[in-house]
Amino acid sequence: MRALGVAAVVVATSVHAQEIVEIPPIAGDVSFEIEDLSSNGSVVLGHSWDGTPTKGLTPAIWSLDSGTRALPMVLGAEALRVFAISADGTTVVGHAIDPATAKRVGVRWTRGGSVTIIPPSAEQTAVFAHDTNVDGSVVVGQVRLTDGSSRAYIWTQGGGLRLLEHPAAFADSIAMAVDDSGATVVGFAQAGHAAVPCLWNADGAVTVLPSSADSDYSIAQGISGDGRRVIGSWSDDLGTYFAYVWDQDSGLIDLGLGGETNGVQSISRDGRIVAWASGSESLIFDDELGLVNVRRYLEARGLARQLPERLGVSGISSDGRTLVMAYVEGADRQYVSAILTNFTLPTNCPPDVDLNETLDAFDFLAFVNRFNAGDLRSDLDGDGTLTIADFIAFQAAFAAGC
Repeated sequence: MRALGVAAVVVATSVHAQEIVEIPPIAGDVSFEIEDLSSNGSVVLGHSWDGTPTKGLTPAIWSLDSGTRALPMVLGAEALRVFAISADGTTVVGHAIDPATAKRVGVRWTRGGSVTIIPPSAEQTAVFAHDTNVDGSVVVGQVRLTDGSSRAYIWTQGGGLRLLEHPAAFADSIAMAVDDSGATVVGFAQAGHAAVPCLWNADGAVTVLPSSADSDYSIAQGISGDGRRVIGSWSDDLGTYFAYVWDQDSGLIDLGLGGETNGVQSISRDGRIVAWASGSESLIFDDELGLVNVRRYLEARGLARQLPERLGVSGISSDGRTLVMAYVEGADRQYVSAILTNFTLPTNCPPDVDLNETLDAFDFLAFVNRFNAGDLRSDLDGDGTLTIADFIAFQAAFAAGC
């Protein structure tokens, strides 16, 4: 889970209603960029920016009760960055440059105020922290070795830092995410312009996950709480990214085109919901519903009438109830980060093909496109084939309404 004034947007005084809550920067700063959020979305982690290149970014957290406040600085370092918060909201991980050694170190904060430094060994030059598990007791990331290569690692309170098994024939490996228990880690191994998605088990042994035959570059970026689902992306020779889900039971699920930038973002704890972007569109993927267009979802609820056209969804909370959004507004193109509270998926209604909870001509066009593409979600009579009978079933369902 990682991560863009709008007069019509409600700034919430309660998170019990479905509302768009803009996350303000620290007083005096100009913008806030969200990196992660707790399981229920009540605590948001990110960086506050003062608008100048001198001070730069300040790691900060936001909650409804306390607003936005800076995290305590450590080591006197200005290069402090944060990337993940535990599901329970008690632990934050990131990294900074230690001025005493000029080496990058992993940093772990807890709500009680304690700070743990994860330093590189004599054979290492840097430690980067990328994610933490449900209670913050496990940290994963990468270390840089003295020869310039990178290795995936796992750190625990009791065992310290341990390098994970390295796939043969690859120069580098990076751990990107960890499941709730801290036993399963995902990331990728890389050699030049080639990369493969990797999964490490509790013993640190690596498995190279299946990926598209059309790509030499595929990475894993997130994992469900139970460790059974992995999300990631692969790119073709033209540099176009495609999003995927890998499931222990059903294997590889291609979510489709992600555009010129890496489109996949985050996954809910139960693995059911994936937030991602396809070009200029932000989408939610669900096993039953398929792809849900976020802008149309918001429009159907009266929440997007004056939102900018360029609306990005950059994350989802572990419980699947909070979306992380970003957009640019105003003549000065002010960057705004926000969360959508109490997110729920639309009701499954077969004729509402575009899932905006409104039946209109767009649903007919979407049904025709699916039918022509051979998508069996258009098999409304359930006979396993696409025929004129499916058009008749669609018309009947459309007339009956939802």
